Amino acid sequence: MKLSSTLILLILAVAAWLVVRYVIMETPGTRESIARGQYVTTFNGDQIESITIQRRDVRIALQRNESGWRITEPVDDIADPVAIGQLIGELEMIPRTDTIEAEGDLEKIQKMHRDFGLEDPKILVDLGGTGVPASIMIGDETAIQSQNYLRLSDEEAVHV
Repeated sequence: MKLSSTLILLILAVAAWLVVRYVIMETPGTRESIARGQYVTTFNGDQIESITIQRRDVRIALQRNESGWRITEPVDDIADPVAIGQLIGELEMIPRTDTIEAEGDLEKIQKMHRDFGLEDPKILVDLGGTGVPASIMIGDETAIQSQNYLRLSDEEAVHV
């Protein structure tokens, strides 16, 4: 075989490997797509750089730095890595029972948010980082015990 033919075959083999690696293996399968649809958020917790939790008059701010996570408000201290891991895990996998799509004009959408307690949410979680939702707003409880209305800042829809 000639050297040019060998090089062409090598380039084609590398190209085929790249297609398999980045297109096929990175695309979620049917089971993974169904599993992702069960959650309100789909992001990687490693992308979070800061978390601020506001609950009425209590504010907790967390910041990631090179040595790990720190609590910056209400005091400046080292954060418990296990507790931070649990918090991020919970934020990554907020279960979705139902979604109420926002329909109509701006006034109707604002009324819907008011009715579900999302205009002035009970808990506001601000996330900093790339590829993460800016805020998660947790409103009133639903008629089903221990479930709340929830909205992401970049969506008008309300999740249960």
